[in-house]
Formats: sequence, C-alpha cells, structure tokens
Amino acid sequence: MKSNSRRMALEMLGEVRRGQRSSAVLDYFLEREHVSLQDRSFITELVYGVLRWQGKLDQTIERYSSKKAHQISPWVLDALRLGVYQLLFLKGITVYAAIYETVHLVKSGPEYYARGFVNGILRTIDRQRELIRRWYDRPKDSVEGLAFDESYPDALVHRWVDLFGFESAQKICRAENEMPPLTLRVNTLKINRQEFMRVLSEKRIPASPTLYSPVGIRLLKNIRVRELPYYEEGYFQIQDEASQLVGYAVSPQPGAAVLDVCAAPGGKTTHLAELTQDRSEILALDYNPSRVEKIKKNCERLGIQSVRVETQDFLKGFLSKKFDTILVDAPCSGWGILRRRPEAKWTRNLIDLSTFSHQQRSFLKKAQGCLKPGGVLVYSVCTFSKEETEEVISAFLEENPHFRVDSLQGCLPKACEPFLTSEGFLKIVPGDHAMDGFWMARLLSK
Repeated sequence: MKSNSRRMALEMLGEVRRGQRSSAVLDYFLEREHVSLQDRSFITELVYGVLRWQGKLDQTIERYSSKKAHQISPWVLDALRLGVYQLLFLKGITVYAAIYETVHLVKSGPEYYARGFVNGILRTIDRQRELIRRWYDRPKDSVEGLAFDESYPDALVHRWVDLFGFESAQKICRAENEMPPLTLRVNTLKINRQEFMRVLSEKRIPASPTLYSPVGIRLLKNIRVRELPYYEEGYFQIQDEASQLVGYAVSPQPGAAVLDVCAAPGGKTTHLAELTQDRSEILALDYNPSRVEKIKKNCERLGIQSVRVETQDFLKGFLSKKFDTILVDAPCSGWGILRRRPEAKWTRNLIDLSTFSHQQRSFLKKAQGCLKPGGVLVYSVCTFSKEETEEVISAFLEENPHFRVDSLQGCLPKACEPFLTSEGFLKIVPGDHAMDGFWMARLLSK
C-alpha cells in the first residue's frame, strides 16, 4: 500500500497547491479511500512534512538541479519534494523505496518524460547525503540562517525577530513546525471530563487532561477520530486547547441572545451552547454553505438544540435583532496555527497584514451595531501580530468611546493567568506551551 500512499500524497499536494486547505484535503481523501491507520499516518506525515519543510527542500533541490525551483513544473517539483523529504527527513524509509517509488510516480504520471531528470537529482542527493547533512548542521545565527533551518520565508522570520528577539523567534519557528496533538473538548451536556478520561482508559487509549482548559483532553497516540468511543453519540468535539478558551472569554449566560459571526466549523459555537446548558439563543453565521453544513452536523451530533445556523456574509448581510453577546472570531493571518496549515507559509502573504487588519476592523464596526446596550463583544484571532490584535482594538475603542475593555481575568480559568496582558487581553504565543497561538479581548458596551 506504500506505493499507493505516495501516489495519494502527491495528489493531495497538488490539491493544496491549487488552493485547498491541507486539513480538508487530507480528511476528504482519507475518508473517501478508507485508508488503514498505518497508511493514514504515513500519508499525513508525507503531506504535512513536505508542506512544512518546503523552503528547505527547494533549496536542497536547487543545489543539485540545473533549474531553479520556480522553473520546474509544479507537479514534478511536488514529486521531487516528496522524494527528497523521504531521503533526508524520514527515518525507516530505504533509499531504494524513496528513489524508485518517486521515479515510478513520475514515470506513470502526466509528465513521464521528466523521470530521468527526477532520477538524476534524487540519486545525486543520495550520494551527497553527508555533505548535505554538514550543510544542514552548520551553525547559522543569522535571521536568514534561522529561516533556512526551520523552513520559513525570510521576511516572516525577520518580523518575528524584530517583535520578540532571535531566541523567542526560534522557539516560535520550532513550535510551529511540530505536529499538533489531537485535542478533544468534552461535551459537558452529556459527560464530564473525569468520566470520559475513564472511558478512554478502559479502551486503553492513552490521554491526559489539558492544563488550561477544564474540559479538554489531549490524546497521546495516533487514532482516527471516528474510531474514538462515543464519537457518533456526541460525547466530544475536536478542538485545540487555545481555541477552547474562547468560550470562557465569551462566558455567555443562559437565556442570552448570542451571535457568532464567523462560526464554521462550529467548535466555538457548540462550546458556547454547552456553557449555557443549551439554554441560550445562538445565531451562527458563515458565508460558505458547505461550512455551514459542518456547523449543523456538529450541532446534531452533539445533541445541541439552541443554535440556529444561517448562510450569510456578515459584512454584507442585515440582522433585524440585537444581541446580548457577540463573538467575532475574525479572519486573520493565522500566525498561530501554521503547524496546522503549513502551506500558509508559502501561499499566503503573512507579512502585509493591512488587508487582515482592515477586515477585522470592519467586522468589529458591524458587530457593535448589532449589540444591545450593556452587551459583551469578544474579539479573537489565531494570530499574535500587533496589527491584528492591540492595534485593531485600540482603533475600535478610539472610534467607539462607549466601549471599554473588560479584563479576561474574571472569565478565564485561573491557570490562564500567565497569558494575561496588563490590559486584560489574552495572548498565547507558540513556543512555551503546546497550544495554537491566540489573542482575545473582551469589550463591554457602556
């Protein structure tokens, strides 16, 4: 099956290159093909590994190629990256398998005439393996050296070094290159965390409670989500620990009218419902019909009744009623979730943040008009750039003096205090904690 696994990985890399999210592509292919757990792990390693280390792979290929990476056909370049990743980054893969299988993929593919080109580069890289290792291991204390070592665009690493210093930027780079753990949020409408930990223990599934979210569980082994006990019964939702903290930042009250303006795929929405014992009125919006369906399916599986879902572009739509509480989990650069979307390092402009900042301010401006007097407005983003966090909130407060910051200290679990800023915001930067990067602010209307 390894040969078919490599072929699937190459197909997936093509889909990601054409603009699809890596996580969505993996879910679609692996569920459609009913892949075994072992092959699933191998394919996931190949796809995420190539995307994560793409910059370093391309520089290695260019060293032994007569062409620059951008001059090589995208499909052939994907195949080369796949082969080089197996040769230099993966343990337990024989040289024969890495080279032969890659050349075979090219030979049987649409650009079969490139098989000699691919074969030559891979064999040369294999012969120069020790020289490459010394090149990789050579100390590099410059920003460009850090960018090469950890495989990031130079400009992004420059930004992080300017913001946090070299050592902290190095921690961020390394943390964002790790495979994220599979983290669950227990559905407290059906079971508590202690009881579900006992269920996992009985099934011999190693797990540990999360440190900061009181309803989170981190799995300590690779397992298919749908094979976990009580998945269909809705005993849990997949959600990173940092993302789980958004619900506590909102702290909705039973009976409140709640609006979630960027709700898909529904992790935060369903958590809000659970926090109100499913006794609130939650309106969840998203502009993408297929993502709206995901919210509906999650609500149905979890047994949640208090959420109404609508397909609507919040910035262009109209809402006739006002709400007690509004969550704006805004589109952002995604600096904090690059370990989940490594392709974003290469496919999105993560340096020019003005577009994101402008859109975020538009969301807050529209949201404040939908809020009742005395209401709560929570802003969250999975990033930590100043342009998308402090500066967005500062501009909003300047334009809306009838709002004030409400410190998150009174809402979040006590364990989260190390993440609180002096202004009362929550800021999680990857590197010191095994969570996604996140930033949150809670605002009160006077």
